[in-house]
Amino acid sequence: MKHFTPYPTPGSAGINVFNIDLRECDGVKANAYVFPPFGLIFPLLRFLLTQDAVVTLVDPRVSPLPVWWPILQGLSQRMIVLARKGCQDALLSPTKQGFRFRPLTFDLLACRFGPQDRSGAQ
Repeated sequence: MKHFTPYPTPGSAGINVFNIDLRECDGVKANAYVFPPFGLIFPLLRFLLTQDAVVTLVDPRVSPLPVWWPILQGLSQRMIVLARKGCQDALLSPTKQGFRFRPLTFDLLACRFGPQDRSGAQ
């Protein structure tokens, strides 16, 4: 699955999703997987609205709900919970001693949407 990382990684499609045409990859309809820093979700959603792409976006369900939540909910065809709040081994966080598991303080979701979802067509 096409994915983007914060630094060059083997198998990564790129390092800056905002500079990528998400509609096609090598002539095939793209199916992008994006797990952005949570502070970039709102600008990412605005960018994705301009793309004719199918996207799976990983995001937190925090409380209180952020300003971008209704937009994400309106765009999503499907939302699944990847890990529940309190899960001990869902995400690795960077520390001075290397990467360590930390308990989630939010539910972690995967939301799938694409251009057909915005128009109401299937």
